[in-house]
Amino acid sequence: MINNVSQFPTTKVLWEGLATTYGSGTDPMQIYDLHRKPNTQKQGKDILEHFWNKLQAIWMAIDRKQPNPMKCSDDIATFKKIKQE
Repeated sequence: MINNVSQFPTTKVLWEGLATTYGSGTDPMQIYDLHRKPNTQKQGKDILEHFWNKLQAIWMAIDRKQPNPMKCSDDIATFKKIKQE
């Protein structure tokens, strides 16, 4: 990590790089990766609770980066139902 940080000439550029990498923006590639991630997770030696928590964290990240775009309450309910499935 230190080597990665030392590559930035100023703190401003560092913060911009961090915002791009870890920001809450709606970068389509980040959203795509988040949608793929649950499908590639394996429980391995984790207890079920830890594995479930990992999946929950991924799903929460998806919800933060890809909020519900609907305005009408019926559409919102339909959208939530589809996402739950």
